[in-house]
Amino acid sequence: MTDSYRQEVFNVLLAQLLQERGVIAAPENILRAGPERRRKMPDVIAHYQGLRLIIEGEVSDQPDAHDRALASAQRRVEEGLVHIGVAVVYPEALRAVSFDRLKDTLAESVLDVAVFTEAGETGYTSGSIDHLETVLRRAFSELLEEDVVAEAVAVLDDAVEKFTSAIMVYPKVAVRYAAALGIQELPVRRISTGSDDEDQEKLAGSSELSWEQRAAVSRITALVLTNAMIFRTCFARITTRCARRRRSSNCPPQNSNLPTNGNISSTGLTTIPSLPLR
Repeated sequence: MTDSYRQEVFNVLLAQLLQERGVIAAPENILRAGPERRRKMPDVIAHYQGLRLIIEGEVSDQPDAHDRALASAQRRVEEGLVHIGVAVVYPEALRAVSFDRLKDTLAESVLDVAVFTEAGETGYTSGSIDHLETVLRRAFSELLEEDVVAEAVAVLDDAVEKFTSAIMVYPKVAVRYAAALGIQELPVRRISTGSDDEDQEKLAGSSELSWEQRAAVSRITALVLTNAMIFRTCFARITTRCARRRRSSNCPPQNSNLPTNGNISSTGLTTIPSLPLR
């Protein structure tokens, strides 16, 4: 064996070949990776049809290569790092090819390929890079057919309604959340006196929110809190990845102004204070 390579080398070269064919858009650190870096290649995260894609490869001479590659691709999608995970198992013979011929040899090799998205996985099939392009196109079409956005909206709507129901039994809470969120003074509404006299007009003030008004404030509060939690989750993922790969230019610096404690007001989101229920 004249030389040996880790699977990361094959991943980078495969991304370069896909970029040259116009299949994906790879970042500069992938396109510039060459022989001097063949022992320490970057993770291959690129874009396909506007979606983030990662290539997770293994070599066929490794135990459980197919399962490991697919599990890695699936994990990256489930973690929310990418939308499409491509699992590739490279032929063992590539390890023995000299680096100056490796890219051309890879372009002619038969690869075992599977794609994982939120719509599911394709299962392994074998073929050339042209076959991989076909598999990607098919997986992308299936992802479009899956109404993932509608499912997410349904989950969010259900959570908002549960939050609203829990808050509605405490009238004072909605009033205080309205104040914390800066919701403007509510308009004058008519309140029946129960007599034959003309209905009196009364300002919808601190203790006079109607059921509908309390429900509206509660829903707004639920959406603000959800937005804050989504932001914190995404930020935590970014900082975790950056701690592992600080050298990446895509990572914010360690002295980033983004918040690292519980206060998110510096991001433009309104801080919701803890309020007593009574």
